Amino acid sequence: MASALRAFTEELRANVALVSAGVTTDRRDTRERDRIAEVRLEEAGIAESQRTVRCTAWRRWFAVVGAIILVVNLALGLYVAFTR
Repeated sequence: MASALRAFTEELRANVALVSAGVTTDRRDTRERDRIAEVRLEEAGIAESQRTVRCTAWRRWFAVVGAIILVVNLALGLYVAFTR
């Protein structure tokens, strides 16, 4: 009876150790996943800010050229409409 109780106790300790190791691993994995997610968000933010800064000059040029073309077309349209 005593040896059966010792065997049961050892088996119980082994199972508790497995569960404890699993919980510890899950916590470590969760922390690792959170850290990786933070790094990826930072990298995405940096890439987005670099892309925005790099394209801003081109967007301004296209906006200015587009506005000039729009004003010229409007002026020509009004000229043609009222000179006939």
